[in-house]
Amino acid sequence: MSAAKGLSITAGILTLIGSYLLSWYSTGSEYAYGIGGIFGLLGLFADLTNWINYIVIACVILFLISFILQFIGVKSRATAIIGAILPLVAGIFIILDTFGLDVIGVMNYMTVFETSFTIVPGIIPFDFVIPTRSESIGTYVILLGGLLSFISGCKSRSIYY
Repeated sequence: MSAAKGLSITAGILTLIGSYLLSWYSTGSEYAYGIGGIFGLLGLFADLTNWINYIVIACVILFLISFILQFIGVKSRATAIIGAILPLVAGIFIILDTFGLDVIGVMNYMTVFETSFTIVPGIIPFDFVIPTRSESIGTYVILLGGLLSFISGCKSRSIYY
């Protein structure tokens, strides 16, 4: 197995863990993580009067399946890059928001991922807040998964002997 295929598998695992088991940030009693995105989709489908909701729905669905695209990236470089885009963008925007830079109002739409639902109360989503910061460790895990998938998509899949 080439290094690019290993990077793609590692990226998929990191994005899966960072999306569904770790929180990205918390707002009191609510956590932002992938399960909240599934619940938030129901609210977006209920209000389709605004055209921006169609774009947000497409982005949320693509984000929720990005780890699958990263796993498929073992065979196809293009899907590894497509699977890397939204975890990278989400991680970067969350980190920029902690510095007070809300780029084009994206964080208004990140509230789709916020929910008070926990899979195992107090354990999942694991909310490890970085000291003196407002984001949690899950932000960096999805950012790392997206970065590894992007690097994997840029590398050649050939094995030379």
